[in-house]
Amino acid sequence: MRENGEESSAGPENSEGTGNSDAEVTYEQCGHTYISVPADLPTAAEEEVLTAIEEGSYETSNRLILPQAFDLEDLYLIQRDSRDKTYYTAETEEGGAINRLRVTETFPETGPVMLRNDTERDLTFDVRIEYAATVDHEVDIETDGEVFFEETVSVEAGQSTELIGDATYRYGNYLAAINIAELQLKETVSWVMWEEWDSQGVIRLTTEEELDHVSRAHSEIGLAPDCEWNENGDLVRGISSN
Repeated sequence: MRENGEESSAGPENSEGTGNSDAEVTYEQCGHTYISVPADLPTAAEEEVLTAIEEGSYETSNRLILPQAFDLEDLYLIQRDSRDKTYYTAETEEGGAINRLRVTETFPETGPVMLRNDTERDLTFDVRIEYAATVDHEVDIETDGEVFFEETVSVEAGQSTELIGDATYRYGNYLAAINIAELQLKETVSWVMWEEWDSQGVIRLTTEEELDHVSRAHSEIGLAPDCEWNENGDLVRGISSN
């Protein structure tokens, strides 16, 4: 979030920074991992990030503000529209005459989904999972997705197993088609992995022999207040990494 009392400046027109009035301010680092652009940025970092997103990099002879305000190793920058999000990682080249910020579009990695058999029977599951790299809840995965996992999995009564294939789980939309021949049961289950939920979750065959997906509780990340700094660079809202 911008500093108290400041207005957002217009976006940059080129990739070379012209400096900013906060060049002498040192920013306390906010410990958040997922940052909305530009809402959660110090005003002085907006030009850096928006230019890097639009043009691939931002260059300046001044100090870069973003690596002061956040730990870039654990940071994802998020641009949102009405239905979807785009995620970026950031890296810098500093120490020479020119300091440079680069961003790369990516979807954050997350852990695998679990398959749980809550019945009293050992069962075999034919599982096909499709994935679409979007968090748009209205996406048609059968049209826009790609096969992510396709295996036959045996799960004992009352047990769980991770559905680990060759691909890495990332944020996005998932659709699982499951066939359990012993029960003559065929169903599809869908879910979305994103930062505002502890993603992963469980595909569960209940004691009533019904399939569903159980998402975990709302995450601390999703509930954390936005980052905000005062004119001296002190963090006045958000979680400090110190």
